[in-house]
Amino acid sequence: VKDAICDVFRARSGQRPSVDTHAPDVRVHAFLTATDLTLYLDTSGEPLFKRGYRREAGEAPLRENLAAGMLALSGWTPGVPLLDPMCGSGTILCEAAMMAANCAPGVSRAFGFEKLLNFDARAWNALRESAAAAENKSIKTNIYGSDLRGDALQLARANLGALGFEASVALKQANVFEMPAPAPAGIIVTNPPYGVRMEERRSRGVLPSTRRCVEEKIQWLDGLHPVVGHATGERHWSIRLKTHATIQRRAGMPAV
Repeated sequence: VKDAICDVFRARSGQRPSVDTHAPDVRVHAFLTATDLTLYLDTSGEPLFKRGYRREAGEAPLRENLAAGMLALSGWTPGVPLLDPMCGSGTILCEAAMMAANCAPGVSRAFGFEKLLNFDARAWNALRESAAAAENKSIKTNIYGSDLRGDALQLARANLGALGFEASVALKQANVFEMPAPAPAGIIVTNPPYGVRMEERRSRGVLPSTRRCVEEKIQWLDGLHPVVGHATGERHWSIRLKTHATIQRRAGMPAV
């Protein structure tokens, strides 16, 4: 496929194009079945879950779109206190802050279609400007994040800072099993470490402890459901709470 495309360019322009195989301007995907070959022109470029704001990432970071999906499935809305007690590099916090400030996801990233000859830069810039005008990054939020590890909080601060939300989200180094609730009522959305994401020896015993923590803090939720991501089939996982819904996703992110 690559040689055929290059041959067409050479026939029309007289020279073979030079392509950076690691970061090409335009990607063409080929899918072959027993009877058909289908070619797709990639107009996205980098995968769409990459919003363009992440400056730092810890071990096995949660994808941005999955974090946004967990928030949507939880029923959380801006204005309701939100806590991620094991925030890591802060992906859930970043997505929540973007929702609260009405920030368009991906507004700061580049897309594959921008390299195409028929790309209308004027129209695209007008859309970006319209999205930027609708943002309200000065809005006060009730979004809280904590983590046991100080280095993880540094990553979270860097990512929130890249979005301009370093002053909008309260971060605290704390043990999830000992920290007090940051508000009288609210909702917990978190993605704790588990065996599939981390080495088994490091995660052993984490989820039973997380289960106890969520059970003990259920009174803080004031009728709202905690949403906890974990690996499908994770043998350590057990929360003795009434299940509102279990939703399986390809990356193994159920909502409980």
